Amino acid sequence: MAHNQLAHTESMRCKAKRGNPRSLSNGAAPPAAQAPCKRRKLCSLGSGEFVHVMALEAKKGKVEEFESRVQDMARCLYSLTSGVSDVRVCHPCCGRVLYVITFLDRCDME
Repeated sequence: MAHNQLAHTESMRCKAKRGNPRSLSNGAAPPAAQAPCKRRKLCSLGSGEFVHVMALEAKKGKVEEFESRVQDMARCLYSLTSGVSDVRVCHPCCGRVLYVITFLDRCDME
């Protein structure tokens, strides 16, 4: 089953559990039509990690120096072995960069 179809099916299942008369297959309401949906929201996973997003842009005429420095910074971030669980770098064009750094806890972030 495709991911989008699976997500749609899961969404319909939750609506059906909340009392929506639409069903997944034959039009009959499921037996547990009055049961609340038990799905958790992404924000309630409680991993305790902190995500820091940092966007940088080069000053006019300083793109070459900027590019060199952001590459050095990316290498340093990728080499961290404690306190960081993930580092992502988005480099949409020369002169702009976005770092997304996931820290294990607030102390590591500070």
